[in-house]
Amino acid sequence: MQLRSLSAVPAARMLKRLQRREPTTKPVKSRLLQTRIRRNRCQFQCFRMTQKQAKSAIVGPRQFQWQGSGWFGCVVGGSAWLVPMSAILALNGHPLLALVPLGCCLLAILLGIALWHNRDRVRPFRALIGMLMLFSITTPFAWFTVSTNASPDSLELLNWPQSIAITAMVAVICPTIAIWFCFLEYAHHGTSKRASQDA
Repeated sequence: MQLRSLSAVPAARMLKRLQRREPTTKPVKSRLLQTRIRRNRCQFQCFRMTQKQAKSAIVGPRQFQWQGSGWFGCVVGGSAWLVPMSAILALNGHPLLALVPLGCCLLAILLGIALWHNRDRVRPFRALIGMLMLFSITTPFAWFTVSTNASPDSLELLNWPQSIAITAMVAVICPTIAIWFCFLEYAHHGTSKRASQDA
């Protein structure tokens, strides 16, 4: 009798535990419904993330508009020539002087990326003029710094021009382009109604 009572106690406990537990098997319809709800939630979250990541650029009120190829073409075209200059100076015994054109190049690229990242808040023409103003400072600064501090051998490797006209052109080319773009932007007053409303 003692053996039976001892074996009956764990069995009764197991029965109570099984009765307290919820049934593990669920209907097939409820499972399908839950999977559909989870899919819809995931799709909605992905949609919200893409909506946050996608930026709509501000539409300019006149001629100039945001365009990826034109913008990065301007940034790379205005700063790429400083990279080989910096490399030649570094390889010819001017490592500190090579930091000047390299720093100007990195500054222009960083400003271009920052303006493109904020294209939903900055108007395209203002960003373009700001970029040209930076080039108006960095281009003559790098040019005159290298021309006055580099050795004759380094200048010969760089095929450095000796003409005063070219030096003057380096100083005035970016401000001239900025003035020309201002003329193109403000000379034509005819704009679309959609562009003026979006602006």
